[in-house]
Amino acid sequence: MPGVLACGERQIDLDQFTDNLCDDGLQVLQAVEPATPVDAMALREIIQSGDMLSVPSILDQDGTLCAGASDRAACESAIAAIGSGTEFVRGGGFDNYLQTLLYTRGDEASGVSTVAGLREFLGELDSPGDAALWATLFDHEMVCNGNDDVGPHGDGFVVHTTTGNACGPDDDIEEHVLLVRPDGTTQVLQTVVVQKTDPGCSAGRMPGAPCRWQRSRSRNAVGATLADIAALEAAAIAAFGELAGELRHHGAPASLVAASLRARGDEIRHARTMAALARRHGARAVAPRVRAMPPRALEAIARDNAIEGCVRETFGAAVAHLQARQATDPVMRRVFATIARDETRHAALSWSLDAWAHARLGARARKRLARDRSDAIARLRGELVRGHEPALRAILGMPSHEQAQRLFDGLDAALWQA
Repeated sequence: MPGVLACGERQIDLDQFTDNLCDDGLQVLQAVEPATPVDAMALREIIQSGDMLSVPSILDQDGTLCAGASDRAACESAIAAIGSGTEFVRGGGFDNYLQTLLYTRGDEASGVSTVAGLREFLGELDSPGDAALWATLFDHEMVCNGNDDVGPHGDGFVVHTTTGNACGPDDDIEEHVLLVRPDGTTQVLQTVVVQKTDPGCSAGRMPGAPCRWQRSRSRNAVGATLADIAALEAAAIAAFGELAGELRHHGAPASLVAASLRARGDEIRHARTMAALARRHGARAVAPRVRAMPPRALEAIARDNAIEGCVRETFGAAVAHLQARQATDPVMRRVFATIARDETRHAALSWSLDAWAHARLGARARKRLARDRSDAIARLRGELVRGHEPALRAILGMPSHEQAQRLFDGLDAALWQA
């Protein structure tokens, strides 16, 4: 097993990488060499939430699509008509992130959405961009930290990638040296653990199912924070969808199921809004990946609700109310006012669910829940020692250490220890 790195230490030899194709965002397509040259390429992503599809976003682009077409309007219509169906799907469970490679060549406007099609489009993977694109479409994220991340190898190219997000159980952040061969086969040559997972990483609700998300690597602190919030809000979409199904399974009142589904809709709006704000500040939210799981036992649901809802989401709602008052950016104030209202309703759902579950659990289970909630409160208290940069406190209205402590103490006296 690889060892855990000490802070600042690296075991991966960065000298083997010679090209930087991911500095604060993907810059892969400019280095891709298709088997037949094209005028322009773009990597498009569409978020699928249940039966709803988001507005398409462009993750990476080289050239301007349709710029060389004799009828540009017709070309752009053809690009817009390319459907969301694709074999390149990230995520799972309640939300999927559908990626398609778009390209134009003269009057030809088309998309690559299958593994076989990508193989034909690229031919042999004989450039750094080919290898990097292949890696990013097959469940690896490139390490965007300002260093070189792709390099030549005797059997193809090596790509510096990462998996995991340090959020939840068994979710260490790992960095890899991924070998991509000319025929498209891959092999992980080296793996190191760079950060152990933090089971209490979110101030909001996280799903009980395995969830993977990657923190933003943007150098803009405001953009990175907004991107991380967007990822957490997206994880909450899955959490509330999962909860609604489990409540149905256990015969919960229709009002609790309906409130969970409404909360899921709120989180869809929150995630999209925060992702848009992150892009405005030069960062891109990385979509979490949530694996669908069968319904859990009632005690497991109650435990998750006590930790994620009664503690972390309740505190998150209080923080959002503060941000709505003191953010210097008027757009942020309006956004956090809406989020504060919604998250307060979600916190109320958590406490209603808590009361319903307690009435159906035995004395020993209720005692275990009380202990778990006390542990979660203690962990949250320990997190409050972390301060925020001045820009975050100003633009986003983030609480100072003293303000966070006062919010915590007030909730502790009024709710948690009541």
